[in-house]
Amino acid sequence: MKRRTFLALAGIAAAGTITGAPMARFALAATTDRTSKWQPNANPLLAVEWRYIAGRITDSLSDYGFIVALSDTKFPLGSRTQELLVERQDFSGDKTFRTKPYHGTLAYDSGTATYSFQDAQSQASASWQWDAGASVYRLAVTSPELNLQNVVLRPQGDLIPEGGDGTITIAPILGFPVGSDYYADWVAIELGGAAQGFLGSISRGCTWLRRRTIARRPPQPLPTTIIIGLQSPAKPTARRSGYRPGGSRRRMARAGM
Repeated sequence: MKRRTFLALAGIAAAGTITGAPMARFALAATTDRTSKWQPNANPLLAVEWRYIAGRITDSLSDYGFIVALSDTKFPLGSRTQELLVERQDFSGDKTFRTKPYHGTLAYDSGTATYSFQDAQSQASASWQWDAGASVYRLAVTSPELNLQNVVLRPQGDLIPEGGDGTITIAPILGFPVGSDYYADWVAIELGGAAQGFLGSISRGCTWLRRRTIARRPPQPLPTTIIIGLQSPAKPTARRSGYRPGGSRRRMARAGM
């Protein structure tokens, strides 16, 4: 999947998430159920599901922003693409920007609530866990562009459901209805047990086809920046019973009008 395609899938999930604001501590709500929102969505019509983190890390040697995204795309129907996207933007030195998507295999261990990704060419791997016991996310990424080990992402405040309940209302795309949900977390980034002083943002979302979408027409080729789209069939024009083109003119002629 091209980077711009993924960003279309994710929308504006990470806009403004890399921030230099001082880290603040908030009480973690005991009623927040992150585990059920972290596990894979079981909807059989799921088209794409993704998890995304944007943050910033500073230490004595470097200062950089990073993005890590795991996505599982099942559209068009019958196909499947699993991907790791990594990005790094250095804020010091030559200010190099690096990015690369890796295709491979994404697995989920329900016992440990951990996603594991392995690149098909063995160039990159990632592990991302929600540790419910410690109430933290744990992230590790190995790739030529970005290397993160033993990163702890500590939620600040409650899980944020978009739209109040996590469900986003989406206008029909190319005439067909879809469903989507989205949850987010502000997190404090800790590396090697040390707080980084910056907040990052984790987001999780998915989009699915609605059943009446499937019944209308098989999937059509998609533009590269549209999440889901089927070409809407033309609707027949409604006519009154017994109506014939030109009928009114003939009736008027017979009446001498």
